[in-house]
Amino acid sequence: MKKYCVELLETFFFVFVTGNTVISKVEAALLAIGLSLMVMICAGGHNPAVAVGAVAMGLIAKSSLQIYLAACPIGGLVAAQIFKSVKADE
Repeated sequence: MKKYCVELLETFFFVFVTGNTVISKVEAALLAIGLSLMVMICAGGHNPAVAVGAVAMGLIAKSSLQIYLAACPIGGLVAAQIFKSVKADE
């Protein structure tokens, strides 16, 4: 369960950081986005394509593929909704 939560949180932070840096037009936007991607890679994050490839290679059980495929969109949607509500207040 821990790896699925990490997957969800990685996507959440990536979407939230990207949204904030792009909207606020910060000069260091590319650095912030790059650092969030680096953290995702170092934490062993899988995007859906990597998860499907890992299942095809037998590295991940087929039974866990659905959770991997759901974690990224859910994390992104939660981040987008929180970002939307935070920016609506400003």
